[in-house]
Amino acid sequence: MGGKGYSENVTALGADSRFSNCLLSLHNYAFWAERSAEEWQNDWLNRIGDYASRTVVTEFGSTMTQGKDYNGAANTDNEVDYIQVSTKLFRDRGVQSVYWPGLREGDWYSIQTLDHTTFKMSTTNVSGLWWIQYGWGMD
Repeated sequence: MGGKGYSENVTALGADSRFSNCLLSLHNYAFWAERSAEEWQNDWLNRIGDYASRTVVTEFGSTMTQGKDYNGAANTDNEVDYIQVSTKLFRDRGVQSVYWPGLREGDWYSIQTLDHTTFKMSTTNVSGLWWIQYGWGMD
């Protein structure tokens, strides 16, 4: 079930006993706000509340096609902070996630690109992919 608004908060649904057996869908993007690493952490915790085990982040993402290094130091770039904090929290709290978009032509957030001649896909941002996979427990 989608959370409140644009699926941006699951605490009300999570607290409603009628939905106690449902998974909760949550969306959050780096472009929604400028935050420090600590503020991103608090933002996620406020959106998830006590429902991490039932929450699936069905949309999250940041710029992947512009050469950004997601291994950068904390509190130097909003998107770096967002990706690092988000994926650490997913892993630590057992929150399932889906990166958006995997492949979407012309979208700066796309983690894959398609060669229309060979029909092969390639990764647009290796450090971004590493963090996404880290959040999934794939390190």
